[in-house]
Amino acid sequence: MLIQTFMNAISREYVHAEYWHNTIVVNTGLISSVNFDMTLAQKQWLYDVGYQTASEIVPVKLAELFV
Repeated sequence: MLIQTFMNAISREYVHAEYWHNTIVVNTGLISSVNFDMTLAQKQWLYDVGYQTASEIVPVKLAELFV
């Protein structure tokens, strides 16, 4: 439990403003970054959420480069 709390805190660390424009935040719900016992369904859900989020955000960020 202690390591999970520590890792969750680290994963929410501040991202320096210089790099924020290159950052995509993916809402992983209640799945922790230190959950090493994920089911195949949970892994697939994380992949799908990440892919969907990137598909929505990357074109917007690229468009901003050419404005």
